[in-house]
This record gives sequence, structure tokens and C-alpha cells, in this order.
Amino acid sequence: MKGPGLTLAATLLLSACTAPSDRDASDDTATLATPAPAPTPAASLDGSERIERRGLLLPIRTEDIENAELKGELACAFTNLKGHTLLIARANVGSQERSMGLARTGQGPILLMGLGRGGFGALETRAALGGEDANIWVETQGEPLADRSEAATRNASLRFTSGAEEPEPVPGTWTCGP
Repeated sequence: MKGPGLTLAATLLLSACTAPSDRDASDDTATLATPAPAPTPAASLDGSERIERRGLLLPIRTEDIENAELKGELACAFTNLKGHTLLIARANVGSQERSMGLARTGQGPILLMGLGRGGFGALETRAALGGEDANIWVETQGEPLADRSEAATRNASLRFTSGAEEPEPVPGTWTCGP
């Protein structure tokens, strides 16, 4: 069951982060309208391509966001170098708050819970989420990229495990804000 706050939050997240030209109508995935960082020697699409090809972690769809019951007044999203949103996390401000996240695997959307406390303040630079036999970690690098919005975007890498799978590093960006 969707709450009115979630619908509003999903709408705000998508309208703030998605430009109409950035959406691919054929797969109805949400993408962030932030420039992808230039690949560095250590950053390639290989990790992301392997994860998507094997159906381990797929782009989140608009209906996944609308149907999720994520709670939290502020949000972050991880976008790979292809522009696909692979993780959305929400949290309230407060050091005792836990974050909630949403990702999509080959079996469909999965809800994740923060593996520790720290609220939105902790989410801004790193995320550790787990649930349904899956764990996702996001680590940011450096200062926020230049931007003219309230959101802060940093270069980041995402690691995803499911079952006995080894974490695959995926380069991209981590964008956080209202």
C-alpha cells in the first residue's frame, strides 16, 4: 500500500533528478540527469555490465519507486556510468535513524535496510544496506561535483553481493538531497 508521502517523495525525486530526455520509454527506467564522471583507469563499465548481464542488479523502474514503501525525508541515488539508477536510499536526519533502500534484481525490486544507524548524515558519503540475501555498499570519493542544485553529487563506487557472489565494483555517482 502506498502512502501519500511516498508518492510525493517519488515524484519529487524523479522530477528533481530526471530530465524527460534522460528516460528511455522502452524500458521505463529512472535515470538521474547528472553528468556521468569521466572514467578513470580504475573505473570501467565492466563491473556494471557484468552485474546487469547476469541479472544481479538492474536499473530501478518508475513503478518500483511508486510501489516501494521507503521512509525518510531525504534521499540519495546511485547512478552507474550508463546513467542507470541502481539504488535509491532514504533516511531521516538523526544519528539514531536507519536508512531504507530500493534496488532491482532479476527477480524484481528488493527493499533494503541500513546495516547501521546514522540517518541521512551517514548516507551522504557512504551507504551500507542489506536484505533478502543481498548487500549493497556505496563509497564516495572526493568533494561534491560542481552543480547548481540543492543536491550534492559525488563520484562513487557501488559493491553488490547476493548469496555467495563476490562484490563487483560499479563506478558511478551518488547524489543526495531533498
